[in-house]
Amino acid sequence: MKKIALWSLLVVFLIMFVVSCGGKTSLQGKVVGGKTSIEGKVVDGKGQPLAKVKVAAEMSQPIKGYEQLETTTGTDGVFTFKKLFPTSEYQLIFYSDRWTTGKKMKMDSGLEGQTKMLPEPMMIRFMDSKGGVVLDTKTDLMWAAQDSGSPMNWANAKSYCENYRGGGYTDWRMPTQRELTGLYDGNAHKGSVQITRNLLWAAEIRRSAAAFFNFSSGFRGFSSQHNAGDMRALPVRSSK
Repeated sequence: MKKIALWSLLVVFLIMFVVSCGGKTSLQGKVVGGKTSIEGKVVDGKGQPLAKVKVAAEMSQPIKGYEQLETTTGTDGVFTFKKLFPTSEYQLIFYSDRWTTGKKMKMDSGLEGQTKMLPEPMMIRFMDSKGGVVLDTKTDLMWAAQDSGSPMNWANAKSYCENYRGGGYTDWRMPTQRELTGLYDGNAHKGSVQITRNLLWAAEIRRSAAAFFNFSSGFRGFSSQHNAGDMRALPVRSSK
């Protein structure tokens, strides 16, 4: 009787162990059991769907067989991962042949059998491309990937912009204050367009004064065209 009671107790213990592990571990330690899904959408700066964007899902704490999965957005910008490990943290990495840098976000997978949605679409506003060019998909403007890097007066800044040849284009120009304001837009450009100093020349002029934009405060003002100081030039062109 004592042997039967001991054996029954052992069986109960094994059942409790498996249940407590969520049914995800066998006696050999191999991961088994259910899966969960994550679904989301990728859009540009105007909120329009982006197709053929590659998305990778990497586990923060890798489990064999679930470490990394990849998929691609459809014409509607939607992507889906269907075989993720439940209640686990994943890093989603978005990248494409159309730009050089990736965008990342962390997200927990849902419970077993559930599909978890991104709280909002992943927006890819700035596309960093080869040849020192950055496309702002919200404004359809192309920007130099970095400013002139040295101080210059307004006339030299204008010449610098018009002679810029990034990406092989020949129609670069000096931006307006409004265009610089759009690029600033809460510093959304950071990580894409490098601003070495906060003061950038703009195209507008008033007699001997010329417009500038402050990337530290968002202030728009005018200064003498002969002023160099910390002033920089940032070429721009229309992508259409």
